[in-house]
Amino acid sequence: MEQKKERIVFIDLMRALAVLLMVQGHTIHTLLGNEYRTLDSVFFYTWHTIRGFTAPIFMFTSGLAFTYLLRSKNISFKDNPRILKGLKRVAMLLGIGYLLRFPTYNIFDFSTVTDQQWQTFYTVDALHIIGIGLLIVIALSIIGEKLKLADNITYTFGTLFFFILAPTFLNNSMFDKLPGFFAAYFQDKNGSLFPLFPWAGYVVSGAILGSFLANNKEYCKTKVFSYNLVFIGSLFVSVSAIIAQLSLHGAIKYAPWVEIVKLVTLRIGVVIALYGFASIIEKKITYVPKIVQLLGGNTLLIYVAHLVILYGCAWFPGLYSIAGEKLSAFASVSAALGMITLMVLLVIFNYRYKLHKKHIA
Repeated sequence: MEQKKERIVFIDLMRALAVLLMVQGHTIHTLLGNEYRTLDSVFFYTWHTIRGFTAPIFMFTSGLAFTYLLRSKNISFKDNPRILKGLKRVAMLLGIGYLLRFPTYNIFDFSTVTDQQWQTFYTVDALHIIGIGLLIVIALSIIGEKLKLADNITYTFGTLFFFILAPTFLNNSMFDKLPGFFAAYFQDKNGSLFPLFPWAGYVVSGAILGSFLANNKEYCKTKVFSYNLVFIGSLFVSVSAIIAQLSLHGAIKYAPWVEIVKLVTLRIGVVIALYGFASIIEKKITYVPKIVQLLGGNTLLIYVAHLVILYGCAWFPGLYSIAGEKLSAFASVSAALGMITLMVLLVIFNYRYKLHKKHIA
């Protein structure tokens, strides 16, 4: 497949990897019986560990891809069409995120909605955080332009802000006084899977690499760049391992910030190293299947489709209501493979439909 001149293949590879990991992770997590969920099992432990990196890869990649396109042309923000597109993307992500958890099938009558259903509706998920994360990237970019600061400074500051303050925000009782809608963005105790702290940091950290790629396109084609990514990623992983060992042997007293730093450096390190390996692969291959680009370019479609199938929505019951946490390991893995196949067919159908629509227009 011929790539567009400005297209970076390893971004497509990582976006495809992220969406496939997400689909299989959600499917197995939804359907696997509780009796198989034991960390004593090598297979479950390995799967559980890999699943822990799915959201960071997905969020990091979202920030990277958006910022790469944002910074590909050296123009001011008032003239940059990517700003308006980005804001529309933010609105769409938040809208879909809340629609997936809409509390009732009746759009205009909320009289029968329980407090528990409202709490579920307020829950902050990956789409919310990616949307807010992209909004933060836009804001930081505008601030950087006004103050004449380089992207690496503003984005790094934003990343550290969400990572370093995570223990303080997650354990702060002052958010208990906020309405549930807003409190869900700052706390995980009410069900939010991805509160702003630290998760928005992964989106903003992706913007650092996205901006670098946009401003150093020729350098990013070199092997040195690829090996440097692997080295930097390995360095972060090593820091996490050192912190873990020091904590284990009592050299560092346990504290929430220790756990946050350990997890963040590990996840960021793995993500960066994976990008390095993907970049190395890009330089060694001469052909990339079209489906890789299609998967990476239809992440939102895949996200919504597979979640509705698994968990349902206000207007459609999902598989969870039928077989949630009831299947054997073999059946769960088979279901995950089936779901991946279904998503591949979906993006192919969507691509062909768009081609047909364009042809007859």
